[in-house]
Amino acid sequence: MKNTLNLFKVNKEKIGQRLDNYIIREFKKIPKSFIYRIIRIGKIRLNGNIAKAKTRLQNGDQIKTPKFLITMVKKVYISDKLKKFLLESVIAESNDWLVINKPCGISVHGGSKIKIGLIEAIKQARKDIDFIELVHRLDKDTSGCLLLAKSRTALLLFNKAFKNRKIEKCYIALVYGHWPISINYVTASIKRFNTLNGEYKMQINQYGKYSFTLFKICKFFYKSTLIKALPITGRTHQIRVHAAHVGNPILGDKKYYNNNSKIISYKLNINRLFLHAGSIKFPDPTTGKIIHVKAKIDPVLKEFF
Repeated sequence: MKNTLNLFKVNKEKIGQRLDNYIIREFKKIPKSFIYRIIRIGKIRLNGNIAKAKTRLQNGDQIKTPKFLITMVKKVYISDKLKKFLLESVIAESNDWLVINKPCGISVHGGSKIKIGLIEAIKQARKDIDFIELVHRLDKDTSGCLLLAKSRTALLLFNKAFKNRKIEKCYIALVYGHWPISINYVTASIKRFNTLNGEYKMQINQYGKYSFTLFKICKFFYKSTLIKALPITGRTHQIRVHAAHVGNPILGDKKYYNNNSKIISYKLNINRLFLHAGSIKFPDPTTGKIIHVKAKIDPVLKEFF
C-alpha cells in the first residue's frame, strides 16, 4: 500500500483489543475523529486487508499505518536527567504493575499545550516494558502515588477493582483556616463547566455526578489545617472542589481558591498545590494480596509540618 511505512505487530498484551483503540493509544495526540475516518476509508490495514474499527486484534496481527501519522505526531525526546529522575521515582513494582511517586508539575498525558506527558516519558525511560497504562490519574500539580498497569490483563482487573471500590487512595493536604471538627465527609455532586477564558472548572451542582470524600483532621496550625482526604468516588478535582465547598480551599490551589487562601498561600510562600497522594492500597491482580504503597512527601511541603 503506497505511503504506508509504519508496521506494528500485535503482541499478547494487545490480544482482544479493538483496532480503533489500539491506534488511538499509539497516536494519542491525533483527534479520534481523524483516526476513525482513515480506518473507514481503508488507510489502515490489518494483515494487509481493510478492517473495521471494532475488529478485535489477535496475537501476531500486523497493522500498517500511513507514514503521515508519524509526521503529524512529532516525537519529543526526554533528557537523560529526566529519564534518571523518573527511574528513581519508581517506589514499588511487580510483573503486573508499577507505582511511581509522581512529581508536581508533570502531566500524566501530553496534550496540545504539553510537549510530553508522564506515560510517554516512562515509555522512553523503560524500554523493557512492552505495555504501560494509567490505572488512575493525578492532576498535573498533585504529587504522590500513581499506579500504572504493565499488562492489559492487569489494567482490566484494576479497572474492575476501582469500579468495585477495592482500591483506596489517601491524600495529604494543607487547607486554609481551621477545618470544621463536625465535617468528616462531603457528598456534594460535581459538574464540569467551561470558563470565559476557554478553560474548564468543576463546580458543586445538584445535577452533577455523585461525589464522596472522607476527611480527617491531622493537625491545626495558625490559619491552616493539615488533613487527610480519602476519595470514595473519583471525580476530576474532587478533593479540591470539596475542600473549597467547605470553605477551606487547599493552599496553593490556583483554580479553586478564595481571597483568604490566596493571601495565606502567599504569606507561607506556598508556590504549588499542597496536595500529595501519600498512599495507595490495591489488590494484586495475580495473587489478590492487598498491596500498600506509600510515597514520600515533597521536601518543599514537608517543611510545613
